[in-house]
Amino acid sequence: MYDLTFKDLIRAMKMAEPNGRADNANLQGQICEVLWHHSSLDERHRRQAGMAGAVESVTAAMKSRPGNMDVQAMACRALGGLLLEDGENQTKAGQIGTADAVVTVLQSEKLLKRKGSELEIIEAALWALRQFAAHHSGNRKRAGDAGAVEVVVQTMKNNPDSALIQSSACGTMQTLVLNEPLNQDRALAAGAVEVVADAMRTHVRAVKVQDFGCASLQNLAFDHPLLRAKAGDAGAMDVVVSAMRSYQDSKTVQEHGCGAIWNMVTDSSENAARAKASKALDVVIAAIQKFPGNEGVSDHACGALAVLDPPGSRGATAANAIEHGHLGSGDTLHHFFRYTPPRKGFHTVSDAQAVNSKANILRCSCRVVPSAPARFNLPSVGMTRRHIRRALLILR
Repeated sequence: MYDLTFKDLIRAMKMAEPNGRADNANLQGQICEVLWHHSSLDERHRRQAGMAGAVESVTAAMKSRPGNMDVQAMACRALGGLLLEDGENQTKAGQIGTADAVVTVLQSEKLLKRKGSELEIIEAALWALRQFAAHHSGNRKRAGDAGAVEVVVQTMKNNPDSALIQSSACGTMQTLVLNEPLNQDRALAAGAVEVVADAMRTHVRAVKVQDFGCASLQNLAFDHPLLRAKAGDAGAMDVVVSAMRSYQDSKTVQEHGCGAIWNMVTDSSENAARAKASKALDVVIAAIQKFPGNEGVSDHACGALAVLDPPGSRGATAANAIEHGHLGSGDTLHHFFRYTPPRKGFHTVSDAQAVNSKANILRCSCRVVPSAPARFNLPSVGMTRRHIRRALLILR
């Protein structure tokens, strides 16, 4: 059993750089894997790793070994864990060009084969981009300037048959365009709406594609007339309504589906007609009935109802639902008609839920000792004693 601090790991990482005392790509990959598992599981350890310089060191490894896909994959996973809901680490990443490094990975010709291991690298890079931009407006702008929107769209076009990549890319797109008009413009030019709608049509049995697809369309269409029109022309209304019908038990599909309908129909008579033809109001009412009192579904459904069947048109479907008791009681729907929530772009899926499940099942014999006296076991990264001894020798 060996005790290492985060500072020790970062020192070893720097020494293993191509111009360091001990050029060792494998060791850098191993340390990145340690950081990935470790930071993904514990907020306190994520903070300590960041204070030790982990974000800077991992980004430097990516830039110094552009052709080593093993290092790139582990580095992207490490970044995803380090940036997960940590504003300080995100700000550091934004200042040192981390977005450019991740975008370069996705642009690599070595990923064009799109086989098993390559798909895992792509997923890791998409996750890193998502955590880089999540809840951080400055980083969303930086990611857009680095070409993230365009490369995500191209990645979706290159991997149409992979539900894994399509769901990850939709989740990343959802984050990149959140309340960012410039990124929405980039998405419009790149054809983002069309590829998201195509992904949802292709992977109807993949709930994550349907969920993140609805969320992506929701944020793409928000306050952007041209994207709203594109969504209608691309058949997005039909695929959203279909997703809500197919996954009536999924709270997030219902929430994001209602939000997508709301944003697509707002100020668009054409999409309102499409919504009527698709019977979108029926699925919105069904969502209210399925998840009564759920804040996310309620807010999105309120907004959707306000544009689909406003108070002045009570002779429509909603009034009929009251009359025939389909919603349970007239008072319930009446409340929805009276309450119109403020419109906004949404980011309601917890990024913490996106942590790779592998981190929850692996354990190891190496442990890292944080600054505090308490010790803890480090999640396993398959780090052999030979690699650990090598790290210790380098540190001497």
